[in-house]
Amino acid sequence: MYTIRTAEKKDKDRLLEIYASARKRMAEGGNPNQWGNITPREELIDKDLEVGRSLAVCDGDVICGVFALFSGADPTYGYIEGRGWLNDRPYLTIHRIARADGARGVFDAAMEYCKKRSDNIRIDTHRDNAPMLHLVRKHGFKECGIIYLANGSPRIAFQWTSAQEAERKDTMDLTLEKAKELNKDMVTEDHLIIHSLNVCYAMGAMAEHFGEDKEHWMAVGYLHDYDYEKHPEEHLQYTEEPLLAAGVSPEDVRAIMSHGWSIINDVEPQTDMEKSLFAVDELTGIIQACARMRPEGISDLEVKSFMKKFKDKKFAAKCDRELIKKGCGLLGMEVSEVAAICIEGMRQHAAEIGLLGTAHAEA
Repeated sequence: MYTIRTAEKKDKDRLLEIYASARKRMAEGGNPNQWGNITPREELIDKDLEVGRSLAVCDGDVICGVFALFSGADPTYGYIEGRGWLNDRPYLTIHRIARADGARGVFDAAMEYCKKRSDNIRIDTHRDNAPMLHLVRKHGFKECGIIYLANGSPRIAFQWTSAQEAERKDTMDLTLEKAKELNKDMVTEDHLIIHSLNVCYAMGAMAEHFGEDKEHWMAVGYLHDYDYEKHPEEHLQYTEEPLLAAGVSPEDVRAIMSHGWSIINDVEPQTDMEKSLFAVDELTGIIQACARMRPEGISDLEVKSFMKKFKDKKFAAKCDRELIKKGCGLLGMEVSEVAAICIEGMRQHAAEIGLLGTAHAEA
């Protein structure tokens, strides 16, 4: 279990080391611009240490993480575009949080510490910082809009309140069983059930690729077309309110809504789960079409064969190649990479999704 203490000047070298490793991970993870090569600047770290707002997250005597905790009004939060802050009450702000290589649970420890000291917390992060976006949503922060740093750089702003936390406790952990129960009366046509399963199993494979909760991602995948059968011309307009009312968390509802980005809404995919759903939705349709025309179905479908059909725009023409490319681009992956993962995930359920092949079709 971590302990948290005020960082001291003698800790500076360790803090610099942690921030350097965090910058390296950011750049390697597709977020090179948030901190670049120098943020946070050394003089800012010195100031944090001087005024006692730099906090060290420790495992025994070893510092595993660091963050700066501010009280009082943050000048960059005076102007916000979008929904706006949840309230105008006094708040704490978390800045410059980072963990050492290999350390786990630093953000969790920081949040436990902060929640004991305030019922009102704000934080912001870069749109490309997928791990942080995941963590703030996991901890119940509500997205409030866009703020701008002193240099004009935009950040997504979030706020947590204890009242909102109480409301979150009424939401459920979305399992595949619960997703199927929710879909039971909404998705009844065989081809739409198959599509839900295709996306479900592809998402499970993507979760394994990213080291995330497989069943959770599968459940979101299965539920993604919740209102399509009943409202095909108004898809996703009858999703948010019913699912929230049913106890699905705002984070999971947002993930589902994000697969309509740039098509029917402006909910941009930001986490790996959201980006994966956006990418695999159309991709699984081409995989299904490829497998159905093969004697052995998906069991011996190779990526090379898939890519040949992918490049043929007349094949499975209703599947939007540009959206697939866009989704894979969000993930920083090639179409062939994502396809390989999805094919393997769907292959394990070939019989259930009707992809055993023409050689096994019933006479």
